[in-house]
Amino acid sequence: MIEIKDKTKCMGCYGCVNKCPVKCITMEDDEEGFWYPKVDEEKCIKCGLCNRVCPIENLRPITNTGTRAFAVYHISEAMVKLSSSGAAFTALGNHILNKGGVVFGVQMAEEFEAKESKIRVKKETLKADKQLLMEEAGISEEKELASDIINSEGKILVTNYSKYLGRYRKSKYVQSRIGETYKQCEDLLKKGELVYFSSNPCQVAGLLAYLGKNYENLYTQDIICHGVPSPLALKHYIKYRENVEGKKAVAINFRSKSRGWKPYSFDIEFEDGTHYNKAGGVDPYLRAFWKNATLRPACFDCKFKTTTHNSDFTLADFWGVEEFYPELYHKMGTSLVLTHTQRAAELLENVYKSGKINMTEVDPAVALKKNASIRHPSKKKEGRDEFIVSLTDDNFVDVLAAYEEKNKPLQ
Repeated sequence: MIEIKDKTKCMGCYGCVNKCPVKCITMEDDEEGFWYPKVDEEKCIKCGLCNRVCPIENLRPITNTGTRAFAVYHISEAMVKLSSSGAAFTALGNHILNKGGVVFGVQMAEEFEAKESKIRVKKETLKADKQLLMEEAGISEEKELASDIINSEGKILVTNYSKYLGRYRKSKYVQSRIGETYKQCEDLLKKGELVYFSSNPCQVAGLLAYLGKNYENLYTQDIICHGVPSPLALKHYIKYRENVEGKKAVAINFRSKSRGWKPYSFDIEFEDGTHYNKAGGVDPYLRAFWKNATLRPACFDCKFKTTTHNSDFTLADFWGVEEFYPELYHKMGTSLVLTHTQRAAELLENVYKSGKINMTEVDPAVALKKNASIRHPSKKKEGRDEFIVSLTDDNFVDVLAAYEEKNKPLQ
């Protein structure tokens, strides 16, 4: 029976919940807004599956070798602008959907909650949608559908799947709920369906531990992760902004490119169409994230900080590209794609050959120089334990100021 006595030993992956044969495990939020497994001992049959599926209790050795690194950005300027970095996820996901596969990713659901979910687009749906969009755009020839057609405002007029990936694009700086997606993924794999599963390193590790075997029809993709912030902290911050503006928030963008890829900004859209938009170094929520005030306890002792992963792919911003490979720099974002398996490298090559991306192989050691989060856990700072529990809907800025004062560098 799984029992969490040390919160640094649980990243909330839902593996135990998905695996329990009698459904006696639920996830309950603590005072910081993070979820942990709770067992109904009366229903528990003491099978031990929950412990055996835990990716922290049963840390798997890295079996992948030969990690390769690639600088990638989408051929569509507008698609790059719509993404957090170079739109590598869109290109890979588009490729899987085009083969009739299923993509799992993170979307922002109601009440600004991040959730893992799946997307499949039927050929008939795509055909009908394309026809409607062609009529709206005044396009009559089928040959024009070979690639996305996007207007100057970034609206997709005609698409081969990229539109459907829209809600999964962009970074979400808040922990996402896996729910029952591990089970859904397994069911699809057993039916022989092609699956692309995208999430954080710990959640991909949770999926692999849950499955307990390799599937040739599964591609897993994680990211270089700084850590996962508290959903409760995000809700307090959104309420804080609503109180300041006197308006209801209807959409958020953690990585707006209104100022470019660097520096990106936090954007909140309100019901009257107006926006709050501040650069990452100014916005309080992003400052709290980068200064580790809102991260889950397990992030400070993360077990998945390695330069090679058991996933097929790792995606990230290619920080430092303008310094190390200036010819590969895209002003609106360059993706760093790490392939950890031969089959991943072959899939990426196929995407490149399809004409969707610009791609150049680079030295992994150089490419990771400014992505330290792949090697080192975030450091817990003074006042972290008080930060989230001190938040209300009105005091985010004040609580952050006190936290920053405690961690001010000595002069």
